[in-house]
Amino acid sequence: MFSQRLNQRLLTRRTVLQMVAAAGAVGALGWPFFSSGAAGTRMVQRSQAMLGTVVNLTVYGRNRQEAVAAADATLARMVEMEGELSRFRPESQVSRLNRDGVLPEAGTDLLRVLELAQRVSLAGDGAFDITILPLLAAYQGLQARPNAPNA
Repeated sequence: MFSQRLNQRLLTRRTVLQMVAAAGAVGALGWPFFSSGAAGTRMVQRSQAMLGTVVNLTVYGRNRQEAVAAADATLARMVEMEGELSRFRPESQVSRLNRDGVLPEAGTDLLRVLELAQRVSLAGDGAFDITILPLLAAYQGLQARPNAPNA
């Protein structure tokens, strides 16, 4: 029963990116700026390629300058986190951990992501598994062979 409810609420990558961007904007501007119908509220939109997709960000602020600053700060933080957490960037903490099997000084962001991944995995009875990279690599190796099974 719980697994069914969790599966119905599973977050897509796009939803997670939207939540990260919103959290960054709230952190940069503060919650009071996000009350609906506030007089003089200004909207700023930014798009940037990152995380293997295009991130579209909309920020509301008291004035344009604050909204621009919040949008820029949010995107900069997302780029910073991508640099630390991407498995596709050889210098990232995640890549080093995957490659070396150990990371002597893991950063706070990585530790928080790993803790969250563990909680999600436990809540979903193991349906989400952050340790899937070795299995994925093995499957991709099989796919490269002639007469490989289809997915």
